[in-house]
Amino acid sequence: MEENREDRNDKNKGPKDESGGDAAWPDAKQEQGPAQVRPGGGDFTLGDILEDAYKALKENLAAFVGAMAINLIANGALMRTRFSMLNVFFSEHFSVGMTLMAFSAYRKTRKPEVGDLFFPFTAYVPVFLAGLVFTLALVVGFVLLIVPGIYIALTYGLLTPLLAEDVMKVRDGSMKPSDIDWWGKFKQSEKLMEGYRIKLLLYGIVLTLIGISGIIAFGVGIFFTMPIAFLGFIAFYERLRAVKGV
Repeated sequence: MEENREDRNDKNKGPKDESGGDAAWPDAKQEQGPAQVRPGGGDFTLGDILEDAYKALKENLAAFVGAMAINLIANGALMRTRFSMLNVFFSEHFSVGMTLMAFSAYRKTRKPEVGDLFFPFTAYVPVFLAGLVFTLALVVGFVLLIVPGIYIALTYGLLTPLLAEDVMKVRDGSMKPSDIDWWGKFKQSEKLMEGYRIKLLLYGIVLTLIGISGIIAFGVGIFFTMPIAFLGFIAFYERLRAVKGV
C-alpha cells in the first residue's frame, strides 16, 4: 500500500530535470516575447505581431513616441525643401536606430532610449551604402514596372533589422563598423523571406494602414500609430527568425 501511495505521489509531481530537481511541464504556458518563440515552434499571425507591438509600445511609450517624432519631423522638414533627396543620407540610420530600440524592447536586453536613434551614425558608411543600394533598386524596380519594385521591397525588406543586428554588436563592442557586411545582408534577407513574401505583403498593407490612420486624429495620432506599425514590422522579423531557427 505504501509503495502504491508513493507511485501516485510521483505521478502528481512534475517531471525531473537532469539533476533530479523539478522541471517545468513541457506544455506549461509561459509569457514570451517574439524573440523567445521556440525555433520551429509553428507559424505566427497578424494578431501575434500586433499584440507584440502594442505591448512593446505600452511598456516604452515615451521613448518610441519621442524617437518617432524626431524621425518624422526631421524627414518632414527636409521634404518641404528643394533638398528633399538628401534624406537618403540619414533615413536608413534613423530606421536602424528605431530597430535597435525595438530589439531592446522585445529581447529585454536593455531599456529602449531615444539616444539609440542616433547610434547608427557611428557606423555611417555601411548603413548608408546599404540604404542607398536598396533605395536605388526600389526606384529602378518601380520605374520599369510595379511588380519588380514590389518583389524587391519584399525580398530585401528585412535589410534594416539585419543591419541593426550588426550595429548592435558595434554598440556592444564585439564588432567594428568596418566589419559590417552590408552587402551580405541582401542575401540574408532573401533567404529569410523565402516562403514569406506574400505574408509580409499582406501584413505590410495592414501595418501601413494602421500607421497612416493617425492622420485622422488631427495628425497627432500618427506619433502613436506609426510606432505601432514599425514595431509590428520588427515583430514580424523577430518571429520569422524564431520560426526558421536563425
